[in-house]
Amino acid sequence: MPRQPSINREPRWYNRLHANRLVADPGLRAWLLDRGSLTERLIRFSGGHFRVEIISQRMEVPHLRTAAARHHSPPASPDS
Repeated sequence: MPRQPSINREPRWYNRLHANRLVADPGLRAWLLDRGSLTERLIRFSGGHFRVEIISQRMEVPHLRTAAARHHSPPASPDS
């Protein structure tokens, strides 16, 4: 079974300029940096045969940096 990514680790967010240096292939870079929906683009590219399979779903409290990036306030700590 493939190893599941750790959801407890803070994600790494990159701005577009940094991503340009991370992805060498210009075709792949164009796909990843496109401001439109990657899912819609994959559906068009596959002729409508693209699908997503949910393997796990649950509610989680976002990491502080994720909440800040999305302009959400993190929930109050039970100790406060």
